[in-house]
Amino acid sequence: MSGDDEEHAVLLNNYFLTLNRNSWIAIGVSIYSGPCCFVLTKNDGQRYPTCWSVADGRDALTIDTWNPIRSIYLLANRENVWANIQEQDIPSRMNFDVNKTKDWRPFFSHSFPRDNIPWTSVQPNDLHYEETRAEDVAALIRQIDDILHEKFRDWREANVTRWHSTCQNRLREIVKDKEMEFIKGSIGTDIESKLVEFQGTHNITGFSLQMPYTTIQAIVDSVHSTNIFKHATNDIQFALAVDIHPYPNNILAVWIYIAHLTKKS
Repeated sequence: MSGDDEEHAVLLNNYFLTLNRNSWIAIGVSIYSGPCCFVLTKNDGQRYPTCWSVADGRDALTIDTWNPIRSIYLLANRENVWANIQEQDIPSRMNFDVNKTKDWRPFFSHSFPRDNIPWTSVQPNDLHYEETRAEDVAALIRQIDDILHEKFRDWREANVTRWHSTCQNRLREIVKDKEMEFIKGSIGTDIESKLVEFQGTHNITGFSLQMPYTTIQAIVDSVHSTNIFKHATNDIQFALAVDIHPYPNNILAVWIYIAHLTKKS
């Protein structure tokens, strides 16, 4: 996605507004990137606000020790812009009630009212998501799978490329659950048990790749960068499986599982 932190923060903030969340664009300092923009949300009854990264969507409460935001000096929403004038700018030590003028200085005030400025917006009032067609996803899975198998043969043109069909079928079963496991935080917890039938006769090395779908070439490049195909021997078999988890509006999460197997002596 193109754009800088400021534009991503506006986009994410507007998305939260469509969900009727209390949200602000925030400017501060992150331990990862230095000066940055992010989004702050605070639900009714929520004691500590949540900081949202506009780069990867990860969140942390202002009191969490793992929160990468180390200082906050400005908040903004559709009502006003507030400068932090508290003695502290560390999120865990700050008060986030912007109505307290001893802590937050508003840009607009009675002497400089917001309503005196004409406001226009290029944003649509409603967000309309298209349904992602299951048949399109299935066709894309087949296309990516065929291309990757062909690329493996091209990359190994000096050697024979053999596929372990039984293991490959098992990987296809495993990869279908990857996205939901990832969402639930249980990814990779039981992979070995699902491949136990092959471990008695083969040494297996494998891993999964996950990426948002942009282009097929980007997927090919990601698989190529792993160098798993670089085995200058014919005494090896490969297994590869592809799955795509669809989200609304043609947002696609691509999962690829790749493994190679060698027979035990």
